Formats: sequence, C-alpha cells, structure tokens
Amino acid sequence: MPSKTLWTVLSVLWVVLAAPSAFLALFAPMMFDAPGSTQSPLTVALFAGVLALPVLWLLGAALPWIFRHAAWAAWLFLIPLLDVVALGTIAILIERLCAGNFTCK
Repeated sequence: MPSKTLWTVLSVLWVVLAAPSAFLALFAPMMFDAPGSTQSPLTVALFAGVLALPVLWLLGAALPWIFRHAAWAAWLFLIPLLDVVALGTIAILIERLCAGNFTCK
C-alpha cells in the first residue's frame, strides 16, 4: 500500500466533496423544467451523472480501504474523477451541439 497519509487525505477530501455534490444533486431535477428536455439524451445523461456523483465520491473514499491489500486498490480513488470527466464532456456537448439548451434532441 502506498503512503497511508496520502490515502487518508484523499479519503477525507472525497468525503468533503460529497457534500456539495449532494447539494447539487438536489437541484438536478430542475434540468427537466424546459418542455422537451426529458427527450434529450444529453440532458438525461447529465442528470444521471449529477445524481451519481455523491455516491461515487463516497465509493471512491471507501473502496480503496476495503480492498487495500489488492495491488490495484489505489486506482479506486479515480472512480469519482471518471464521472467528473464525463460530466464535463456532456456539458461541453450540450453547449456545442445544443447551444446550451437542455431541449436538444
């Protein structure tokens, strides 16, 4: 296992980041306020990613400790970062393809 201090700092940081992402997830249903936004696959993907983010932050903090004896356990810290990259990509696609509107099909 790499540095126990680094693992502890990352775990605490991931748990701290779960709180604001949970607050963001509370407002995620407002993406569907515009008529027709429920038909947009990009909006639905963004909604799913925002809802999953708090859970993924917590999983990214806990799973490395659960599997700490495995050689690949440190890679589990990247779980929430994959969702952050996906959310950024979806947001860019909505901006470029749909002119920032959630109603694009």
